[in-house]
Amino acid sequence: MSWFSPQAGAPFLCFYNAASSLPCLDSRPYHIYNIVIHLTIIMNKNNLTSQKDLYIEMLKDIYSAEVHTVSAWHFFENSTSNPTLKQLLHDHVGETRMQVLRLEELIENYDSRMSSDHCRTMQTMIEEAKDLVNRCSDSATRDLAILGSVKRINQCELQVYQMLMEMAGPTASTGELELLKYNLREEKELQDSLNKLAKPVAG
Repeated sequence: MSWFSPQAGAPFLCFYNAASSLPCLDSRPYHIYNIVIHLTIIMNKNNLTSQKDLYIEMLKDIYSAEVHTVSAWHFFENSTSNPTLKQLLHDHVGETRMQVLRLEELIENYDSRMSSDHCRTMQTMIEEAKDLVNRCSDSATRDLAILGSVKRINQCELQVYQMLMEMAGPTASTGELELLKYNLREEKELQDSLNKLAKPVAG
C-alpha cells in the first residue's frame, strides 16, 4: 500500500463541521483538503528529496504539535467543570510530556536538529478551540466544546502517528518503533476514554 493513498492514513488531519460552530464529535474527516494543505506546507519549508527526509520532517512537526498541546491541555483542564474530563486532561499532560521526550530521542537519533518552526496546523486548531471555549456562557456547553476540541486534536495526532509507523517500515529499529508505539497507544487510550465520556457530557 502506498502511504500516499487515502487508505494509508491522513497526516495532520483536521476535523471541521461547516454546518456547526461546534467541533465535530465523531472521527470522520470533513475537509480532506487539509491533508494536502499541510503536506504542502511541510514540503515548501525545504527540499525533501526522499521519504526519509519527509519522515524526519514529520517527526519534527508532530514534536512541535505535542509541545503546543501541553499548554492546551492545561487550559482545557482549568476550563471544564466535569471532574472526569478534568482528571483525564490532567493525566494526559504527563503523558504528552513523555511523548515530547520520546520524539526528541527519535529526532536526535537521526542527527537532526530540533526545528524552530511551529506546527501551524496544531497552533491554529488550539487557538480556534480556545476561542470557542471562551465564547461558551454556560458550563454544560463549555464542557461539550472542550470535549469536541480535545477529540479533534486527538484525532489529528492519531493520524500522524499511524502515518509515521507506516513510513518507518521494516527498516526502522525496534527501539524506534517502540517509541512511536508508546505515543500511538497513549493517543488511542485517550480516544477510548473520550468516546466513553462523550455520551454523559453530551447528555
